Amino acid sequence: MKMILSVILLCFSGTVLAIDTAHRLTREQWSLPRNPESVVAMPALSRAMQDFQATANARLRIHHPGGDRGRLWAAELHAWLVTLGVPSTDLEMHAGSANINVIELEVVSGGNKTPPVMTILPGEHVE
Repeated sequence: MKMILSVILLCFSGTVLAIDTAHRLTREQWSLPRNPESVVAMPALSRAMQDFQATANARLRIHHPGGDRGRLWAAELHAWLVTLGVPSTDLEMHAGSANINVIELEVVSGGNKTPPVMTILPGEHVE
């Protein structure tokens, strides 16, 4: 009986992990010098943008830490995303990330998606 319960709990925990689709950008990753190429190459942003572009009527929710420091970090990320072609109308800012050193990017479907002004692919040169 204990073994069956253990297997069920193991399967359930795997299911929870599979459902979690937030892309996590750490403060350490963000603290590196930034330019368009390095921002686009950040794994969390790259995966989030791939999901965003592949999802019909997608919006990108940015769950950021609260307080001044979290708001400033989120505002800077927002500015970079808009500069790289994500319409600001497709970005949602939400204070209250579970971790003060992480911004979570969540792609959600719903609403009217605005076509991007430009798309920058990893490895593409930006002038």
